[in-house]
Amino acid sequence: MKLSIPLVVLASATSAMAGCYTSGKPYLNDCNKDSFKGAVDDLCDKAVLSGWFNAPRTRKTACANARCNGIKVNLEVEWRGPSGGATLAVSDCKWRLKNEIDGCDKGGESVVADWFFK
Repeated sequence: MKLSIPLVVLASATSAMAGCYTSGKPYLNDCNKDSFKGAVDDLCDKAVLSGWFNAPRTRKTACANARCNGIKVNLEVEWRGPSGGATLAVSDCKWRLKNEIDGCDKGGESVVADWFFK
């Protein structure tokens, strides 16, 4: 069975946890942030980080280099639901990963509605 409920609905019914990293290189400027956001758009659109996740603890990862100074970001999405699989919509993939980029100077992670974003 495919579960395809938008995270917007689920997020209102469940709690969210988030945190910023304290080590690593900071994004430095908007050029890097914009570069990473463009990579998120591309990776989510191509289902590299979105789409069907087979079972709990199914993880998708990718990395992207900033066009401004070559620093990189490691991106990760994981389904942490109790059983079965689930589908992460492209729009939710983009929204949640961009929140991690915008919310923390060195990146961060959050769990929303049984989804882990880094």
